Amino acid sequence: MLFVHLGGGVSGSGESLFQAVRGLHGVESAVYLGSDGALRQRFEAHGTPCRCGPLAHLGHSVSSPLRLRDVARFLWAFRASRRAFTHYVQAVAPDIVYLNTSVLLGPALHARALGLPVVWHVREAIGSGGGLDCLMKRAIQRLATCIIANSDYVAGEFAGSPQPVRVYNGIDLAAFDPQRVVRGAVRRALRIPEGAPLIGMVSVIADIKGHFVLLRAAPRILRAFPEARFLIVGGTVLPPGYHQTRRGRLRRALGREADPEVRLRRQIEAAGLSARFILTGFRTDIPQVLADLDLLAFPSVVPEGFGRPLAEAGAMALPVVTTRLGPHGEIVRDGETGVLVAPGDPDALAEGILALLRDPAYARRLGKAARQRVAARFGQEQYIHGIERVLASILTVRSRHAEGGSHHLAG
Repeated sequence: MLFVHLGGGVSGSGESLFQAVRGLHGVESAVYLGSDGALRQRFEAHGTPCRCGPLAHLGHSVSSPLRLRDVARFLWAFRASRRAFTHYVQAVAPDIVYLNTSVLLGPALHARALGLPVVWHVREAIGSGGGLDCLMKRAIQRLATCIIANSDYVAGEFAGSPQPVRVYNGIDLAAFDPQRVVRGAVRRALRIPEGAPLIGMVSVIADIKGHFVLLRAAPRILRAFPEARFLIVGGTVLPPGYHQTRRGRLRRALGREADPEVRLRRQIEAAGLSARFILTGFRTDIPQVLADLDLLAFPSVVPEGFGRPLAEAGAMALPVVTTRLGPHGEIVRDGETGVLVAPGDPDALAEGILALLRDPAYARRLGKAARQRVAARFGQEQYIHGIERVLASILTVRSRHAEGGSHHLAG
């Protein structure tokens, strides 16, 4: 099995990929990454062969609709991507190529040219921003032997055949267990008073994630709870060295700061809230972080594919306030396991947060129910078993074909 992933850094999709590689039973795995980073180190520490090399991809995400320039970049990178990827495929000789995000058009074409089946795990909401978005969906359906979607919302974006198989992302319930994580370590390290309400966000810092909405909601929250703190865990989405590139220098010279983390820090300072907002950068001790929060805010302003922090918080019996958007309602039940509010509305976000801070017993009930819901629907075992079923169906059909059968896989 060859797993292909675009980035090499910390991300929810990268964490889900690592879970799959580590958890699949009886599967020999190799990994091909489009860039180097901490993810490669994790795979190598696990003993999984890993190669970093060029990948022709369409730079599509929920934060930026697919543009013609993305297609131009894809075509420019295609030849080098095909050469490096084909060489690695020949070295590891996989039975299946597993693509871990929706943008990996190049590897899909390379794999099909080599006669290999493709499992395409779509983890993002592609949207319907125009003709190129529809083209990307059609390409996925044309090239994929089977499509996996990480939510019903994402699966519902596809019409025609093959229809995606929905496999929710999985949470390690042993690692995210409120009974095994002692509260207080993060507060002590960051000098946050034990009695101060602590609202957290765990996410890369990006406009679409809602950090700036939380900042606008903060004054109203602080009027009711002056000692409250806001813990922002995550960092920039820009690649290392971006500010030294020609594009980065030009944007800075024009006063168009590209780094949302820099803009967030500036706006926090301008609002006079530097003493109330704590930005930690990326951290690996997320269960400990969640244990020290009073609630998690996840106020994204565009649909996402899943929303892993929501499920992780639920596993830690931590109530959440999130937006009524995309698949969030599949994870969070409004008034039962968390609070859903309108996207992009700082007043609605503040009111949702205040409802939990003002009624700790209500917040605890939501958290307890959230733990039960995550255990029932979003556990790591369910995730691994879902992927195993897809792989087994493909291998069964290939085996029948090899024996001269004429069966066809239905996605």
